[in-house]
Amino acid sequence: MVGTCELAVDVRVWLAGQAVEYATTHTRGQVRAWLARRIARIDPEAADRKHRARVKKRCVRLWADPDGMATISAYLSARGPSGVGIVARPRPRSTRRGMLPTRMRLWG
Repeated sequence: MVGTCELAVDVRVWLAGQAVEYATTHTRGQVRAWLARRIARIDPEAADRKHRARVKKRCVRLWADPDGMATISAYLSARGPSGVGIVARPRPRSTRRGMLPTRMRLWG
């Protein structure tokens, strides 16, 4: 099971049995969330380390598409910002084909 490698073998075996029993009446997504909560209760320090590692990977990306549009992608905490704001300025006349993003702001 993902996220259990730091647990003792007997705890992993017990947790696997519990997960199989839970999985008989729940969806894959529900089992995944249930398992993550259980692991966090059993080893809160490992859950905290995992959370801090993922926070470091937060990002917002913006790139130009060939059709003149742009694509924005964000990897953010579900409990963090509730929106992303983009402040744009016109491109110089020589390259005018829309707006040029100058900075992004997260708010929550």
